[in-house]
Amino acid sequence: MKGIPISSYVVQLASRCNLNCSYCYVYNMGDQSWRTMPHFMSTEIVSLTASRIYEHCKIHDLDEIFVSFHGGEPLLYGTSRMRNLLVRFSQALKGIKTHWGLQTNGLLLDEEWIRLFAEYDLKVGISLDGPAKVNDRSRVDHQGAGTHSRVIGNLRHLQSAEGQRVFTGCLTVIDPDSDPLEVFRHLVALNSKVIDFLLPHANWENLPPSKCHDPYVMTPFADWLIPIFDEWFEHFSGKVEIRIFEEIMEHLAGGTGSLESLGIQPVSLIFVAPNGDIEAVDTLKSIPGQQVLGMNLVTHSFDDVQAHPKYVMRQMGANSLADSCRLCPILETCGGGYFPHRWSKANGFRNPSVYCSDLMKLILHIRARVRHQLHIASPEGPECCVNGENG
Repeated sequence: MKGIPISSYVVQLASRCNLNCSYCYVYNMGDQSWRTMPHFMSTEIVSLTASRIYEHCKIHDLDEIFVSFHGGEPLLYGTSRMRNLLVRFSQALKGIKTHWGLQTNGLLLDEEWIRLFAEYDLKVGISLDGPAKVNDRSRVDHQGAGTHSRVIGNLRHLQSAEGQRVFTGCLTVIDPDSDPLEVFRHLVALNSKVIDFLLPHANWENLPPSKCHDPYVMTPFADWLIPIFDEWFEHFSGKVEIRIFEEIMEHLAGGTGSLESLGIQPVSLIFVAPNGDIEAVDTLKSIPGQQVLGMNLVTHSFDDVQAHPKYVMRQMGANSLADSCRLCPILETCGGGYFPHRWSKANGFRNPSVYCSDLMKLILHIRARVRHQLHIASPEGPECCVNGENG
């Protein structure tokens, strides 16, 4: 069996990071692969990556792709290297519409970077977990110092006309011990167009601390997200995009969504390491070794990747899930949860997410709120409601 063609590429420009976040899957979840990686992707691997992507697009008649630059910290790569990369990619991918993205911790952000992003219409997201007292509990440098004030200082570069054109918003890892509305309002005040709230990476062998007592019942992450949903739904929907909420609503209404962490649609994403290794999604480093495919751009094409079991598994929809997930009433929305969060030594990835109880509570809350709103908008009752049910 072969998976669908690859249309999304995560390109790791730098294997190291200038932060040492406590929840980081690179430094603090057992993965050691960064130690043997080159610090930066070389010019040769850049060119090979671009040519392999072009080859794959032409074989499969793909005329639109997504390329996202990650690390480590991608801005460690430097503006000169980055400009050279973008020139080489643009030349190699001529005729293919390429959407560029980059996720950064913001510590090295300056006007030169903003000008480069604007020149290539490269969208940039900032990783920030909320106000200083929240952010600086986890997002610290290698000396243990908090980073909030430095990131906020550099965000001024995104307030220019050019900056506003490329700034998408914030990626925020949920701290269930924080005040959710305080975090949300802080991020909104930064003119974030998009907020991505992420569940901390965990699995059945490495449970989230706040769920260790009874992971099947406890719902600290749903309890954190629900107040934000209620405030957003009442006052901010249409102004700020919160992707986890909008994706859940789209799935409930019968749509397909675009996040790889929800739904059962095929995931056509692959990761390219600085040495040219082709890997499964990088977040699998939270389970050391699970990202490895044993493939490199020198010896393998992206067509070869399509047949790899770890790629194919993410094309199989409900057939790749645990029995309990296939019988679940919210399967089409939840999709079993994010792939890395399902892992156990006993069953591999055929488990519900460690966040199953949180996802169930959050999704059912959103469904109830949307149904209620539909009935208010149409007092006699809509012809059909969320999830295709009447009344």
